[in-house]
Amino acid sequence: MRTDKIDFLPFGLIWLVSALTLAGLAFYAQNLIALDSIRVRFVYWPNGLSFIFMLLGVSGFLVLLIWRHYHRLSLFPFAVPLALLISLIPFTKISTGEPLRWTPLEAGTEFLPAVDLAAQKLARRENRPILYYFHADWCSGCPDFERYVLGDPLLSRKMEPFIKVKMDGTDHKWAEYLKANFGVIGFPAVAIRTRDNEIIGGPQFMGLDLSRRALINALEYASDKQAPTPAPDS
Repeated sequence: MRTDKIDFLPFGLIWLVSALTLAGLAFYAQNLIALDSIRVRFVYWPNGLSFIFMLLGVSGFLVLLIWRHYHRLSLFPFAVPLALLISLIPFTKISTGEPLRWTPLEAGTEFLPAVDLAAQKLARRENRPILYYFHADWCSGCPDFERYVLGDPLLSRKMEPFIKVKMDGTDHKWAEYLKANFGVIGFPAVAIRTRDNEIIGGPQFMGLDLSRRALINALEYASDKQAPTPAPDS
């Protein structure tokens, strides 16, 4: 009788832990769709809440599993670290893409106006839009941006028609130039110049929290937009 009661309790609780886990996963999926960012971060309280739900649910499930099969309390401490690892899986992102190849330009890399002019000259000659990537040596988020954003396989394919230019903003003297010409107020960031010289940029294309869908839409828009046809000579 005692064994039956012990077995019945975990069996009844399994519905609770399953509900917690499913609630966490559903909450996470909803947040992922709503935020549509390159990575899902714990700084957003809904993501933190969904992580807690998943951690509680998976921990409870593992504890019940250990109890039902082994009846050994000494194994319980191993359930929490394992549950932590399992719950972290949805919050990780691994880039499987190749590093982006930058377009060689007939200009140095230090004087940014010259870099931009060389990129525009090449863009007019080849009738291509331009993708700018803004970074700095002191930028802690730039390596992750290059890995997760610029190295994203889908985004890399969308960037293929573009002239790809790196703009080094390490020297603070370029802050006003970048803000006035590209809307860049921090690093890392990207901006796009269409064939008719329209600049698409600003805070929405800055950092790892940028919207993946917004960037894809901007890349597709710039790829399809053609330069204006010159007026015929009268």
